[in-house]
Amino acid sequence: QGHNVFGHENLYAGVVDMLFVLKQTYPVLWSCLDIDIARLSRIDVTYSAKLPSLTHAEQTRDFLRNVDWGRLRNNSKKERWNTVYFGAEDSRVGVAVVYCKGVELNGERKKLERQAKKGDLSAISKLSIFTPELQDYADRLLRFEARCKARQIEQFGIPTNLWDFIAYSFKHKRTLYELWNYKFKPIFDALKGKHMSHADDSELLNLLKDKLKTY
Repeated sequence: QGHNVFGHENLYAGVVDMLFVLKQTYPVLWSCLDIDIARLSRIDVTYSAKLPSLTHAEQTRDFLRNVDWGRLRNNSKKERWNTVYFGAEDSRVGVAVVYCKGVELNGERKKLERQAKKGDLSAISKLSIFTPELQDYADRLLRFEARCKARQIEQFGIPTNLWDFIAYSFKHKRTLYELWNYKFKPIFDALKGKHMSHADDSELLNLLKDKLKTY
């Protein structure tokens, strides 16, 4: 697709597609690889909340950042303004993060635009994918991403050999969701009973007109 704004949960299809690109792009490297023993070191499982606008998504992200989570507080060594971390970024079992997809996509688009101005043909080609409709859809997405490392996968009794993992997921249909839920359930439990205030652009504009008007 050229982006990951939306996708599917078919692990086999995704893996085969990526390996095909690897084989086509780096045939010499491919000939040196033993794909049968490929192993997962980390898998990111992502679900999204669809909100009315980018403003809603950013306000919700910032609300989550400012909640006192106790042991779940943001422990990232590198504070990133668009990403909220729950746990240590370099944890040996992985970490849960929340971010605005629209902000991330807009950053990617601007980077491609700078490269395109320098005559980068690859960047020019990729820009055709970043349509206004795609950006609008991404703007409303608040991403909840569970980054699960091999150690945590093994703690669930799930094999980390790539093909065994895929076979396991075929047999256990909720594998990805269960990995994701393990990371986010404590966070959602901590949210119970909390309320978030919200003001949209029209409310703010009316407030400014009311407070700043002169005669």
